[in-house]
Amino acid sequence: MAGVVDGAEWCQAFLDAHRPDAVRILDFPHAARGWAAVQRRELRDGAATRVLAAIRALPVNEAPDGALARQVQAAVLGYLEPRLPQMRYAVFRAQGLPIGSGIVESANKLVVEARLKGAGRRWAEANINPMLALRGAICSERWDEAWRAIARARRARRSDPASPMPMPAASAASVAAPAGRSRRPPSPTLPRQGPKRIVNGRPTAHHPWKRFAGGPPPAPAKL
Repeated sequence: MAGVVDGAEWCQAFLDAHRPDAVRILDFPHAARGWAAVQRRELRDGAATRVLAAIRALPVNEAPDGALARQVQAAVLGYLEPRLPQMRYAVFRAQGLPIGSGIVESANKLVVEARLKGAGRRWAEANINPMLALRGAICSERWDEAWRAIARARRARRSDPASPMPMPAASAASVAAPAGRSRRPPSPTLPRQGPKRIVNGRPTAHHPWKRFAGGPPPAPAKL
């Protein structure tokens, strides 16, 4: 008889009361989760080197498939060890830095897609990065700083005649009537069908209102 339970004290008391002779087995997912939780806390609040030491100390040779366990262990260490300087999470948190990429993934939706992928919006590829730069300045509350830098760059290019990116001369007239805009041709005059129906603002005999002989139709009888 086996009693597979988690680590809660009441579970042990339950077995004591009902089957004290049962073989006590700690639920494996709880055991694995507990080990992983300890390593997550160590990684977040302590030193990543101790986490790597704990992974190296795992009894992989005692696993049912030792070769596979060693392969997984080597793959995990091969991923983490070269990135050890990037896992100083306790230091990063003390400096007020984020330690997750969720803020970046969320910004892709709230900053980029919200501006560029609205209904009916179309963008030339050359205009996307400049628009996102301005959008990033607004969303990060650095618009004034960014606009001062843009203004300095524009003045520098304007004062340098050899600049590879000359600034176009803009004016109210060029904005109101941009060069190269073609005018729509006037609508063709449709030929008139039949005799005139209105002369001097009054309907003629050919107007539909005059289609009833003797004037307008009689009013309906009152009931």
